[in-house]
Amino acid sequence: MVTTSPQIPAHPGFNVAGKRIYMIGIGGCGMAGLARMLKARGAAVAGSDLAPSETTDLLEREGIAIGLDQSRAWLPGPHEGGCDLVIASAA
Repeated sequence: MVTTSPQIPAHPGFNVAGKRIYMIGIGGCGMAGLARMLKARGAAVAGSDLAPSETTDLLEREGIAIGLDQSRAWLPGPHEGGCDLVIASAA
């Protein structure tokens, strides 16, 4: 007998649909997974990393904009719509 657990809805406070989220260090395995999850929940996700990788290439193919020059400010300014949340990797 196979049993399935009921699907648990997302916490109502975790609504990121329509939010602009910028991720610093997006190429790491944890950050890349988080980027995909946020995008799947309707957020506009972009980010930067120090170097291109297979992960950053895949994220770009999935529609996530990646910047590779972390020597300048990549955060979207007011003329670009700004951003609602910045997430930085501890790595």
